[in-house]
Amino acid sequence: MKTMKDQVTSIEQSKRLIEMGVPADKANMVWLAPIDLNEYYLTTKMGYCCPDERDIPAFTVADLLGVMPPDIPAVVGQNHDYALTLSNNFCWNLRYENSHTHQCIGEQLEFDLVDLLCNRIEWIVSNGYELNL
Repeated sequence: MKTMKDQVTSIEQSKRLIEMGVPADKANMVWLAPIDLNEYYLTTKMGYCCPDERDIPAFTVADLLGVMPPDIPAVVGQNHDYALTLSNNFCWNLRYENSHTHQCIGEQLEFDLVDLLCNRIEWIVSNGYELNL
């Protein structure tokens, strides 16, 4: 059974996304800095009133999908852009697909959806495409 911790970015993933330019305010959850237990605590930002500089944003699947561009411009000589496509058969598959030629770019398969989305955001940024901010 998946817990909420399995459905948001880890502290390490969150830090990496912020380094890549994903704004912290796009996260709907937060890892609260340890008080007594030496362990971060996951909570929503609803009612989040007293931020600590050690708090870390936690991005949900919806947050991650929201910063991904819905489409990527076509290469020179093509008329149709590449649209974001996410599917799940035996594992998650994310790609940008040209609806006219059915050519795909940035395709990756992954069993963990959060890992897949983080990896594809890194692919988007490293290939010079803009995030949906």
